[in-house]
Amino acid sequence: MLIVIPPNSHTKAGKSRPRTRRVLLVLVAVYLAGVFVLQRLDRVSGVTEGAPRPALLLAANPGTGNLPTDHSVAGALHVHTEYSNDAVGSVAELAAAALSTDLDYVIVSDHQSNDDPDSIPRPVYQDDVLLLFSQERGLDREIGRVLVEGVDTVLFLGDTTDKLREVAARPGVLAIISHPRSTSEVESWKTAHAGGAHAWEVFNLDDVFARRMTSAETVAHGVGILTSHALRKGERSLLRLYRNGFDEPGAPAFDSVYALGPITALAALDAHPKVRRFGRLWPSYRTPMATLVNHVLLDGPLPSDAGPAAASVKDGIKGGRVFISFGDTQAASTFRMYVTDSGARVAGIGDETLLTPSRGELALSASFEGSLDASFNTSQMGPAGDPGDRLLYRVFRDGQTIGWSRGRVLNWPIDQPGIYRVEVYRFGSGIGPFYWNMRPWIFTNPVRVLPSVAGSEASSTS
Repeated sequence: MLIVIPPNSHTKAGKSRPRTRRVLLVLVAVYLAGVFVLQRLDRVSGVTEGAPRPALLLAANPGTGNLPTDHSVAGALHVHTEYSNDAVGSVAELAAAALSTDLDYVIVSDHQSNDDPDSIPRPVYQDDVLLLFSQERGLDREIGRVLVEGVDTVLFLGDTTDKLREVAARPGVLAIISHPRSTSEVESWKTAHAGGAHAWEVFNLDDVFARRMTSAETVAHGVGILTSHALRKGERSLLRLYRNGFDEPGAPAFDSVYALGPITALAALDAHPKVRRFGRLWPSYRTPMATLVNHVLLDGPLPSDAGPAAASVKDGIKGGRVFISFGDTQAASTFRMYVTDSGARVAGIGDETLLTPSRGELALSASFEGSLDASFNTSQMGPAGDPGDRLLYRVFRDGQTIGWSRGRVLNWPIDQPGIYRVEVYRFGSGIGPFYWNMRPWIFTNPVRVLPSVAGSEASSTS
């Protein structure tokens, strides 16, 4: 058979390939640029300027809760070691990573084997880091998973939440619902209540990673993670996984569960170093430990003995005296929020107070007790200047946004009872309602403002 080749056909095919490559390169560039802009541009309406901060006085009336002092400890939750069947990494490596990221405590959460029910270690100090050892357990019939600390033997929780309620009620036990809004059907929490647990993982770094890496932004996130890890700044790309701010499935779920009874919001890492290469862990402990951190407000410094120190941390968590930070741990540690009455502190995070006609100017006041300049990471936040000028406060009552405020401090008037919590965002620059490089930073647990007489005060202030 005679095949006739048209003249210049090879030349045309050769020319079309470079053109195709150029088109693909342009499309990739447009995709990356589009994701870059969408990840960094937000629109927020109705922002008010923060009012001047009144002098905060010692409370003459401490409300109905225990007003915390200015002591706080920072720590990580849900970290696995070589004692889990799906992780490597020693307790010593974990403690060293925690120390390098300015953490005071870590709640280790290993999978305990039913076939080898060794005793669970007791709290211990390692390299000045307090380590608490919990066990991650699943309830039968796919109810969900929990972390339990304070029980020294392997737990079998059964096929209802009855056993969980019994265990959680024991003195010294801390029970945390794990992966409540996971993409995994097996891990996600199936009941509408907390089952007796003390805390709820509102944010889970492993869960958000799974969602983002199966989205339309997978390639962009993958490039960012690889690049930032090469530059040893991997925490930045991990924090960018929270491109929707605090609007993650766990947050509204937490508000719904909290309405049934107080429970504490926590952030979890679910860190699983998988391999060890050339003496290094991958993924490392250090990178995630520089991201989601739980700050527990205490009545004083941590005791030097591990047992009382662990009890102090657990009591703070159970009492809801916790706020969560996303990066810049040292700067975040100076954050404080109170309900004030004419400038006097009457309740703090996790507390409750009364709304009465005899009260003066009741307000939700939040600020940073120390300077933000020393440790505030401004490298990606925009032009130079006071970092406090690039803060946004989002105020919630009963799970609904009631307003935004811009500035270093928050001074939000309270005129009706409710469950109040605050979110703090940082941004690089803002023009009108548009904010560039807006990032979530702090998420508080609620403070409850109650009517003085159930029913009558609520109706008069609503």
